[in-house]
Amino acid sequence: MKLEPGAELALSVREQADGSGYRFIVRPGRQQIGIATPAGEWTRDHCALDVSQPIKVQVYIVGTVMECFVNDSYALTRRVYDRWDGKLGLTATGGGVQVLKLQVRAGG
Repeated sequence: MKLEPGAELALSVREQADGSGYRFIVRPGRQQIGIATPAGEWTRDHCALDVSQPIKVQVYIVGTVMECFVNDSYALTRRVYDRWDGKLGLTATGGGVQVLKLQVRAGG
């Protein structure tokens, strides 16, 4: 993905009709990544995210574990217990986001 300097990207998984669900958030302007759940938000600071280069984002959910990776360098993991299905979505605020490649796989 290519992000403008002030952009914030949120990848939503298992999103419900009321907007709740799990979100993996990338904030390159703050050099921060985070996972937001209905219970709160957990962040990792000091992530060197260079918006002049594509940013690789990977999100995996296996059972009750959500693992998120950025540029094969930064990771965050949370337990996700209370939502077992829902929609997938991308939201950008504060600037543009260009998706260069998107791959979605669903387990059986």
